[in-house]
Amino acid sequence: MMNQVLYAIIRENGKLTFVEKPIQHVQNVSKAELCKFHNYATSLNSAYSSDIPRIKEELLNNNNKAYRMDAIDMQHAISELKKNNDIVAFSHRYGGWRHFDWNFGEKVTFHIYSNFGFGASSDFTATFKYNNVILAPFSYYVKYRDSDYGTVTRCTYQYDLNYSEWKHIMQDCLSFYNAIAENNEAYLVNWLNSQLSTMVGGLEDIMNSNSYGFFNSKYNYLRVSSYAELDKDDFWLIKSRKIAYSLMFVTNIEALPCQINKVGYIKRLYNLCTKFKPMLRNKIKEEKYKLDVILSQIESLEKQGDYPLYSRLYNKFGYRLTNYRTIYRLLHIAKRIDPSITKAEIRERIEKFTVLKREIDDLGNQKRKLQLLLNSLQEDAKKMDDLLLKNKINCQHDSLVLETV
Repeated sequence: MMNQVLYAIIRENGKLTFVEKPIQHVQNVSKAELCKFHNYATSLNSAYSSDIPRIKEELLNNNNKAYRMDAIDMQHAISELKKNNDIVAFSHRYGGWRHFDWNFGEKVTFHIYSNFGFGASSDFTATFKYNNVILAPFSYYVKYRDSDYGTVTRCTYQYDLNYSEWKHIMQDCLSFYNAIAENNEAYLVNWLNSQLSTMVGGLEDIMNSNSYGFFNSKYNYLRVSSYAELDKDDFWLIKSRKIAYSLMFVTNIEALPCQINKVGYIKRLYNLCTKFKPMLRNKIKEEKYKLDVILSQIESLEKQGDYPLYSRLYNKFGYRLTNYRTIYRLLHIAKRIDPSITKAEIRERIEKFTVLKREIDDLGNQKRKLQLLLNSLQEDAKKMDDLLLKNKINCQHDSLVLETV
């Protein structure tokens, strides 16, 4: 049996309780029942495993019977649990896009999203809501290398694609709810302040650092496996993108409960971008100068030796000139035209050209990297200017900020 237990949260006498119910094996299941379509993901993260299709009875065998029996056992356990309890939440293996709202009380709800059995598109997330305000894990913006505004605000937590994660997700939700239900307002305020302080403080550290350590997970997983220390241009790409887009969070911060010092966090983000703007402009200026130097070097080298001949031949023969034997043959043709050219001279010219071509190719690779870096930095600079202009009036006058929040 694939799933030994069914996880659930039930309401008893006004209280919420987490339970684990053993999944019992259903007896005397007919072949017809086994061969039906079952909405059951045999694997939560593998492609083409989101359901068990209907088959003819003659195709039923021991290999496919086990999965079908697991699906029936689990659905029976869910039905029995619903029949005998006031169910608030339960675990499942339903394939494809599934959305559940767990309503724990007036103020606290959780939106559970799963997409089991779809390979790289598989997903398992929980969005915590307090008074319909989504609680975003702002700290993940600086914690994870590839997290951006979209991934941070899409959900509160993302979970691993394992069935046992249902236990973690329910316990996380229940802990949060209990803190609110017990009027422990400080729990929510402290959580939000911790998230915002980590994000804003982290961005300030990033701005003033030449390197920074990030987790490599693409999204905001609770459990991570790899860590990377970035520096030089790799770090600059991350630094400029995260700082430039940080003001996108202003709207989310404004929507938070009034106990949060929203004005303070917003002004820190505005000041951060204002201070970073000249740093980014100087970086762009430096990279442009480097690019101009390389372009000048390439232009000079392309006029030397046999490179002009190579360029003309390449325009005619294209990719075939990547084989230097082709050039060798063509120079032998030149010998027929000018018999004074010796084989030794031809070999020497080929050797010199090979060195020259390698140097030009190396500079070309540097040029392409610089162009990619510059394009990204210039895009970030424009985005930051747009966001600074949009938020300028709010961040310059506290009274106006207070009115908007």
